[in-house]
Amino acid sequence: MSSVQNSVLKEELVEWIETIEDEQLLYFLNALRQKGQTTQTDWWDGLSEDEKENIRLGLQDLKDGRVMDSSAFWQKLGN
Repeated sequence: MSSVQNSVLKEELVEWIETIEDEQLLYFLNALRQKGQTTQTDWWDGLSEDEKENIRLGLQDLKDGRVMDSSAFWQKLGN
């Protein structure tokens, strides 16, 4: 479809939606709209390479036992 055809179709749909009285149809259209807006991307994909590397390093620290509990952290920070 061309850009002009898309614009005409959108206008026709808006006019039609404004005339709808059926509540169930309105809820269905809203659910359809919301489903189209959700993304199925993983949060990991939104991270920079530096952020990913820092997470990898933190996980390696955990595996290697280089961790401390929060009370030890706060005590060390206070000194």
